[in-house]
Order: sequence, then C-alpha cells, then structure tokens
Amino acid sequence: MKKLFAHFMFLMLLSSVAFSQKAEPIVSWNMFTQLGNGEDVLLPTTMSAEVKSSGLMRGKGLAINNALKQPKYWGGKGFSANQDGPEDGIKKEKFISFSFTTNSAKSLSLEEIKPVRTRIFSIGPLNYTFQYSLDGVNYTDIKTITVEKPAKLADVVTPAINLSGIKDLQKIGSGKTVYMRIIPWGAKGAEYNDFYLGSSYDYAALTVTGNFK
Repeated sequence: MKKLFAHFMFLMLLSSVAFSQKAEPIVSWNMFTQLGNGEDVLLPTTMSAEVKSSGLMRGKGLAINNALKQPKYWGGKGFSANQDGPEDGIKKEKFISFSFTTNSAKSLSLEEIKPVRTRIFSIGPLNYTFQYSLDGVNYTDIKTITVEKPAKLADVVTPAINLSGIKDLQKIGSGKTVYMRIIPWGAKGAEYNDFYLGSSYDYAALTVTGNFK
C-alpha cells in the first residue's frame, strides 16, 4: 500500500512540474531606444539562447515617414488601404516580418503572441492579419484582429494570440525556421496610413513565447 501511495505521489509531482512549466520569450522586441522610426533590420532585444533570428523587417512596399519622426517606435507608412482583406498588402509587400531558427536539441512548442503594442492614426490600418510559414513561401493565417479606431495618433494594444493549438508550431525540431508576418490593412487613404510597433513606456512591443522540451 505504501509503495502504491509513493508511486502515486511521484506521478503527481511529475504532472505538477510539467503543468507549472512557464512559457518563456523566444523572441521579443522593445522599441524604447529606437529613433527616427527604427532601424531597417531590428534584431530582438530579448531572445532565447536556443534560437537565432533574422530580425524585424519592413516589406518592400513600405517607406519611412521622414515628416513624422517616431522615437520609441518602429514602423513606417504605406500600409494597405484595401478594406476587403490582407491580399493587397501581401501582394505589394506592405507588411512586417521576422523569423527565428531553433538550434536546440530539444523541440520547441510555441505558446502565444503576447499583446502587441502598436501606434496608429485614426485613419490608419485597423486590421492586422498574423500569419506563419515553415518554408518562407507558403503562409497560413493565424488570426485577424480588428482594433478600435483611436481619436488621434495613439497607442493601441491588441489581445494576445494563442499559438498552442496550431499543430505546425508544436514540437519544432532543431534547425527548423519559423517565419511570421503581420499584415496591417484597411487604412482610410494614402496619407497617415502609418503603423508602428512600440509604446511610450518601456515595454516590449512584440513577443512570441514558447517552451523547449
């Protein structure tokens, strides 16, 4: 009886340890030290030792808004004004993208994209489509989020996005690369269609979390 009880307690302990394992930042960007709308290619400010990253990049269809310097923010202008979906933004490369490659003997399972901190005008893009790819060519939708229109140029925070239910993003083996992109769309015109990542406070703007097991 004592042996059975001890065995039961051991299994409960293992289960507790597994359940309590917290997701860690895999890649994370804090824009607080950025100047003039941010660097062309921005490496993560926080990154797991188990991955390497290509950095955050603007699509070729975007430009820097030299008339609007945004210290503490990273982004630009030229995001899609199409109201029907992200296809125009994808075709014209009006998106931001990043990737990371695992270098661990353990497999990586992604947990979530934490709330994204953005800055837009009242007539800027209000819809954000998040996508992933495992080959950098063929992308799959994760989710599209629509934010409330601000009254003026203002910070907007999106809800977190759960990744744990996406099979492709679980148990990712060593040497595999995950590509992600955010396609903002639905701006109201050719002016003030800016989109920035960042915050007026010293907070991470974009973070992907996960676990190595």
